Amino acid sequence: MACPWLGWRNFLTRPLMAGYVWAYPSSPRWSRGLVRSLRRQWDQLMARSGRRWAGLERIYAQGWGRAGRRWLGRRLYHAHPAHALLAFSLVGGASSNFDWHTSSLTPETLREHCRDLDYIQRLIRQTLTCAHCGQRHRLEQPLPGHAYCHCPHQVASVYGQSLHPDIPWTPFLERPNILVWRMEQPPGSGLYAYKMYGHFDDVTADELVEVQLDMSEFRLSWDQNTAQCHVVEECVDQTHQTLSQIYYWEVNWPSFFANRDYVCQRRTQIFQDENMAVILSRSTDHPNYPKKAKAHRVQDYNSVLTIKPVKAFDEKGVEFSLTAFEDPGVSLPGSITTWVAIRGMPDYMNNLREACLKLRQRKLHKSDPSGRTDAAVQLLSSAS
Repeated sequence: MACPWLGWRNFLTRPLMAGYVWAYPSSPRWSRGLVRSLRRQWDQLMARSGRRWAGLERIYAQGWGRAGRRWLGRRLYHAHPAHALLAFSLVGGASSNFDWHTSSLTPETLREHCRDLDYIQRLIRQTLTCAHCGQRHRLEQPLPGHAYCHCPHQVASVYGQSLHPDIPWTPFLERPNILVWRMEQPPGSGLYAYKMYGHFDDVTADELVEVQLDMSEFRLSWDQNTAQCHVVEECVDQTHQTLSQIYYWEVNWPSFFANRDYVCQRRTQIFQDENMAVILSRSTDHPNYPKKAKAHRVQDYNSVLTIKPVKAFDEKGVEFSLTAFEDPGVSLPGSITTWVAIRGMPDYMNNLREACLKLRQRKLHKSDPSGRTDAAVQLLSSAS
């Protein structure tokens, strides 16, 4: 049975799926034609079952993103005030389709992760430091700036070794400014959770939070793994300095695999008393975002990023801890997953750092490409 809005989907999303970047058109003829098309769709939709509104709203969310929907809603409202209900819905005024009260991402849960950087220091002491001389064990090739163990019985490499019975994480990767541990979860599954520690001397905590939350076309310019992403819903609590979001993300996989996509809830909170920010994400479901035939939906994903400025959020110097796990839904040889992680993690973090620097330069030239929503602006402003 054909989807009743298949023609609308093609009209709105074909240029996007073909890989083109849409600018919001300023042509009056184009705008009037689009508004007339929307009016016809709305009239037909209201005459049928209310469930179809969810489908149309999902099409606009996927094809345009939140900023595009706001632009479209404003144009529709000013051109045809009688259709204010549709305009109101497009700009995000409609009631939420996600039950935030059932979310497990509570402020208490986020505050627990303020201790993640302390745990990183424990990992460094107990998995990467010689108990006799106090110098660093070798993980891979020695890196500048570290004094390494030269004891008579020194360990050649601590890669994958469990040196402490109470710590399930084993050393995995070392690069300049980056350390990574991993833990098989569950044991024997071949799936791993990863824990990364990093520090950037030339990036501010504000910039790191902003780029991490960004879901605009700017992300596509530096994150080559992302096929598309956008915010579905969001709400901000300025009292507790918390931003809650539902987002959709599609990740490019090699051509002989289906792309992976995610629907996640994400909560970001600024802890002024700890001088930290915590960003916690977990996979969830959303009624407007069912599984797609051409992408594999990742159902088990979680990540937490703890960010701490050396001094202040708007000053250079930041350290962070990133812990993440996902089940991609396919069994791959351990050698392949290891190779991908070793190659991908440093590249991603280097690209993230470069994106922070690029964002700063564009702001200096007053061409800010950030896709932050008004809610994200409020959250970050409260930390300044």
